[in-house]
Amino acid sequence: MLEMTDGLLGRLEVQNLEGRHDLDDGTRRRIATVLRSVTPAARDRFPTASTVQEALDGVFDVQEHLLVTLQRMLHWDRLMATPWETRTADGQQAVRRSA
Repeated sequence: MLEMTDGLLGRLEVQNLEGRHDLDDGTRRRIATVLRSVTPAARDRFPTASTVQEALDGVFDVQEHLLVTLQRMLHWDRLMATPWETRTADGQQAVRRSA
């Protein structure tokens, strides 16, 4: 899903740099395809977009939702912890839990 949203972002960023304002039909179809591939909750983050900038902002919102969900699934706090952060004062292995 992130790969698809990244590809769409790239396309939209190029159009933005070229000074395009309105979305063309091909980009609208690409947006629809990407939105069908993401979760309903992520899809709901995308606004009705008629301009390139609105679409860019919407895709960033979708990606934010996807990344937060991934972070919760993977417990990044545990993956990023160093060995000395997971020990108690007496040297025992600490039990870490995520909310």
